[in-house]
Amino acid sequence: MKEKANNFARFFKLVRCSKRSLNHQGSSRFLQLSKNLIPRSLIVLFFSAFALYFVCSKSQPLFSISWNQSDSGTVRKDERLSAFSSRSYPVEIHRLRGHHITWTVPEQLSIDRGKQLLLERNRNTSSPSLYLHLLRTNGVDCSYTEFVNSSCNELLEPFTNGEMAIRQFGQPILFRSPHGARFPTKIQGYTNSSDLHEVHRDQTLATLAELGMPLDYSLVLEDKDRACFREILADSVANFHLGQRELEWTCIAYALLLPPQRTWRNKFSEQYNFDQLAVELIRRKMSDACCGGTHRLMALTFLLRINEIETILSTEVQERVQQYIDSYLTLVIQSQMPQGCWAGVPNLEAESSNQEAGSSLVEERVLFTGHLAEWLLYVPESFHVPNSVIDRAAVWLSTKINGVPEEKLYANFCPYSHALIVLSSSEQNSGNMSHTKR
Repeated sequence: MKEKANNFARFFKLVRCSKRSLNHQGSSRFLQLSKNLIPRSLIVLFFSAFALYFVCSKSQPLFSISWNQSDSGTVRKDERLSAFSSRSYPVEIHRLRGHHITWTVPEQLSIDRGKQLLLERNRNTSSPSLYLHLLRTNGVDCSYTEFVNSSCNELLEPFTNGEMAIRQFGQPILFRSPHGARFPTKIQGYTNSSDLHEVHRDQTLATLAELGMPLDYSLVLEDKDRACFREILADSVANFHLGQRELEWTCIAYALLLPPQRTWRNKFSEQYNFDQLAVELIRRKMSDACCGGTHRLMALTFLLRINEIETILSTEVQERVQQYIDSYLTLVIQSQMPQGCWAGVPNLEAESSNQEAGSSLVEERVLFTGHLAEWLLYVPESFHVPNSVIDRAAVWLSTKINGVPEEKLYANFCPYSHALIVLSSSEQNSGNMSHTKR
């Protein structure tokens, strides 16, 4: 009886074995042990069920999309992917304030002229980053329907159509991935990393979310395969971890696309939430961040703004973020130079916030001033942002940007794009600069 009980124990131990350990030898032992314990028919049934499970588990992808194209041109949602994010549109976050100066857009800075210059550029000098920055200067504060019907739509097509990307850049920029679709990120020191890859992780995802792209918007890959915008988010979430080099654009994208969902799981079933994301951003050194850390300030500001619409932060973390933003807001206001610009981004970690020791290069001052002034346009109304700070920055930016030659402007468009966003944000046109819930 004891021997038979031991056989039963060993039998059930084998049943619990993983698929990996159930090799030919294990199967033979299994049959020998179970020969006198259960009928042969049950053994056959067990292995049949096991084989069926094994085949199905190997062939089933994490996300499965039905690519039935509707007449409207959008992709129908798969239920599992819809459950991943229940939104149909990103949360809308608009600028809350603007400047009070008079400024007319010079011809070389008009959106139509910028589009013309970019579309005429040689493939070797054109890049998705230029397109993204030009798209932001015109599309962030209008509805997506207005945006796609504007002249900017031609600039959007390389991100939504593989053939258009090849025509403009010489190769596709959006690819199928195991968990959806992806705009690859450029990896420093990696020889296979293309100049057409994203400079910052999730930069394209965040920008398209800011522009209000519907999550089920149809995307055409190089081989005519179809994806949707939601799949780019799905791939990003599947590969998310708190140790990634940059979190700023990921934070903006998730804050716009995931609420009211507060948590998400990556491909290793590790669960994260917006509290963890905010705390990690606060923990990191500003001196290590891109553009002096201005994108980090913007990301945390987006969390606060969206938390006013959908609760995504705990009270404790919300207060930490508010304190962090308030501390930097005080430093930024105090460190603005008399002429209205910033020579750098003040740092809470530094002993002094004296900006005279910052950069003396006009291009770098345009970069810092454009980024910081744009951030001030989004800071929640519960914080006090003096109009004079934005006005002085706008005056300085207008004097520096008006005389920039076209070739110089579009050779390094990033800093000028943020300046353009600030200059296009006049207070008289900002009557409805507030957040709305889609």
